[in-house]
Amino acid sequence: MSKTADKGSNPGESQERTKRGGGRSHQLKVLFRISDLINSTVNNATLLRRIVRETVEAFDASGGLLAFSGDGDDLRVEVNQGLDARTLKVDTALPADNLAVKAFHEKQVVQATDTKAGDRVDMAAPLRAEGATIGALVIRGRSSETFSADDEKLLLAIGAQAARIIHTSRLYERLSKQTRRLETLFETGQLLISTDPLPEVLNRVTESLLSILDVKQCTVLLVGKGHDLQLSASSGGAGHYAQRREAMESLVEKLSARGEPVRVLDVKKPEGRRPGKLPRQERLSTLLAVPIFYQQRLVGILNVYTAEPRQFEPEEMRLLKAYASLCGVAIENARRHERLLTAAEEIRLADRANTLQALTGEIAREVRNPLTASQLALDVLHEQGVFPADRTADYELLTQTNGRIDQIIGRMESLAGRRPPQLEWLDMNRLVDDVVALCHHRLAARQIMIHKRFTSDLPRVLADRGEIQLVVLQVIANAMESMRHGGILNVATSPIAGPDDHVGISMIRVNVRDTGPGLDPQV
Repeated sequence: MSKTADKGSNPGESQERTKRGGGRSHQLKVLFRISDLINSTVNNATLLRRIVRETVEAFDASGGLLAFSGDGDDLRVEVNQGLDARTLKVDTALPADNLAVKAFHEKQVVQATDTKAGDRVDMAAPLRAEGATIGALVIRGRSSETFSADDEKLLLAIGAQAARIIHTSRLYERLSKQTRRLETLFETGQLLISTDPLPEVLNRVTESLLSILDVKQCTVLLVGKGHDLQLSASSGGAGHYAQRREAMESLVEKLSARGEPVRVLDVKKPEGRRPGKLPRQERLSTLLAVPIFYQQRLVGILNVYTAEPRQFEPEEMRLLKAYASLCGVAIENARRHERLLTAAEEIRLADRANTLQALTGEIAREVRNPLTASQLALDVLHEQGVFPADRTADYELLTQTNGRIDQIIGRMESLAGRRPPQLEWLDMNRLVDDVVALCHHRLAARQIMIHKRFTSDLPRVLADRGEIQLVVLQVIANAMESMRHGGILNVATSPIAGPDDHVGISMIRVNVRDTGPGLDPQV
């Protein structure tokens, strides 16, 4: 229980304390040391601790305390040196009857005896800067002696000087923070002209926001064609909560309708829904969702999460809106760059195909002419009986070889330009088996097992051998591409019965099936 001290109860004691204070010279030295603290450090927390230490030493006090105003009229402990460490912890809100609160509201020096501290006398002075009271400075004497009028003047002067120093330090810190934010914003703007992948660009944005805003987690969600959300970047955590469909869908509706940031004070206690475990597991509290627009179209959401409940300052809100605008430009630029690369690749492939087609046709014509002449000469020599009877086999081998070369030229010509199909009756089992055999070495190299299941006694089909081989080969090649780490290739043939009014087999099916991951259903 505290009681107000009687300043005039013992003039001798007050006079003795003034002597211990050192008079005018001592006061000037103390004020000079306090003023010089601004040159000792650029760290605000260190500066506040040194102010309390200098004040305690100046009065030969047993302890001291600095408290500053927070939300409303609350005073919160910022520095405590030896005063009731259990009850006056740092960031603790002081009760209304506390001496610091009284000095803060009355804007003057006050004294009181603290019975809990052995009847020691506490003295508090307001901290005033730029016409506003920002906090209070408290010291505690070593005995029950009251402080003199000169002591009160000195503490009031120290409080005024400390308030100016603290105000200057805060301005410097705010200016430094603004400088860092502008530098980071400029660096982020440079990303817009980079050709890096979009997720990498957005990850750099979220990482920079973590440092300059001192938040727990930052994520970027992109809005798809069906208004579905996809996590594109996350810093400070895995971003699992950001992927909750029901929470994010409601955010999209609010952001689209309002066009302004939406704040959720505590994501652990959502409105209209049961509390979830995920925000607690990720230790998230306040969420600020900032819409990312491009040409008045919502393209994404920039989410910022804090570890403790927090009111974002107007300056921070402006910064986040600027970052969201940069994200919108970065997203659009990345998408345009992707479309440009796709178009360039298509043009390159088209040019390559046209060049290859022209070159293939030229090669086919250049090879066919001497081949025809060579075969004609062989036929003439054979008709004239130039080949001995025992060399007839050589003639037949050369003729067969030329025939195979002619077939190859025919395929090259088909690539160079469409030609009429060369129809023949084909054994599909044998044709498919030949294609599989052709791919045998590549399949073995990729550790792909082959499982063949051919239906026997299939009727022959009238088709172009080269075309059918090309189709089967292409499908098998696609299957190999999807099984980069091995798997099983199933190849089967089977008959398909015709309709009821048709007797017998109508078609033959060739089934190629792989054990790869397959395509995404949306693709």
